[in-house]
Amino acid sequence: MRQSSSFTAGLLSMASLASLTQAELGKIQWKGLCDPTNATGPMICGTLDVPLDYTDSTSNKTLTLDIGKWPAAKKATAEPVFVNFGGPGVNSFEGLGSYGKEFQTILGGHSDVITFNPRGVGNTIPFSCYSNDSSRELASLQAPNDGTASNTARGEIWAQSTNYAQACYAQNGENGSLIGTTFAARDTLQVLDALRGKNALLNYWGISYGTTVGAVMAAMFPERMGYLALDGVDNPAEYFNG
Repeated sequence: MRQSSSFTAGLLSMASLASLTQAELGKIQWKGLCDPTNATGPMICGTLDVPLDYTDSTSNKTLTLDIGKWPAAKKATAEPVFVNFGGPGVNSFEGLGSYGKEFQTILGGHSDVITFNPRGVGNTIPFSCYSNDSSRELASLQAPNDGTASNTARGEIWAQSTNYAQACYAQNGENGSLIGTTFAARDTLQVLDALRGKNALLNYWGISYGTTVGAVMAAMFPERMGYLALDGVDNPAEYFNG
């Protein structure tokens, strides 16, 4: 019951962010065909500037999202479908490049499929907890592999996780707080607004962690939800309280 109450309180806190307003920053700048992952189809890339910090209505700082679109295989007579491939940290361009044709087949071919690299992935606020590959490899070698190997293993894992969190903070202290589920939800709505206008409903397909993003968006923006598919569902209470 305590976990449920804290999760509900968390959603209410997220919903309060939805009341913040900022000026519209522009439209998607489509760059034309792209092939970041040897996509076997007509994948189109673009960019969109969005607010850097939705919690600061006085800030004019922005960041640039990389947008991917797999155009409708037939005449685009239906609303676009947004796909979040999960993670956190999955490169959405790789996902769409690999499975764009399959999504079009499943959806009937009349909707553009839209995705974007979330904060912390690709060029959108690159996020790494280590300054170079050598320090990353060293940390990986030092990490315990089995939490039940001995009566001290869990303590070792806890200590290693603490070191990892401290390394992440040291490397990303300035922008780390601007990466997370509520920002992913807000960014998704910014892309939808740029594509279809501020009254458009969101049709969304979330996979794995993308289901948590979908649940949070439904809590923050219930009036903006169209069709919502949660595929391979995470437990959001465990995600936020684990």
